[in-house]
Amino acid sequence: MIRKYTEKDILPMVELENEVFCSSLGMAFYHRDLSNPLACHWVLIENGVFIGFISSIFDGVSAEILNFCIKPDFQRQTNGSRLFEFYLNYLQKKQAETIVLEVRKSNRAARAFYDKYGFKCIRIRKNYYQEEDALFLQKNIR
Repeated sequence: MIRKYTEKDILPMVELENEVFCSSLGMAFYHRDLSNPLACHWVLIENGVFIGFISSIFDGVSAEILNFCIKPDFQRQTNGSRLFEFYLNYLQKKQAETIVLEVRKSNRAARAFYDKYGFKCIRIRKNYYQEEDALFLQKNIR
């Protein structure tokens, strides 16, 4: 099941970010976003198990993905694709024009995933991460 996040999802989201990225946007960020009309966060739950989430900001025209995480034990099983395609369909229904995100240059798996969905690199930011470049990717939806 895919649904918008609620307060009870915040702890699993932060724990998953820390597991996958070794850092997190933090509990306070997600608590604050519960009342942010631009926040667009979706969770994937199967049989009561928290599988992953996508968090973004959407202003009605452009969306920016902040984080997209699937639990390691559930990766490469179509869970990421299912959640991401749900999110893309949501944005299309809302008539979004573009979607942007950043990814570590060394993250080949993520880059291949986003390539599959038609994202293009629009900019490289040197040392965006600690001693690593970021690729800024964009997809035009309309």
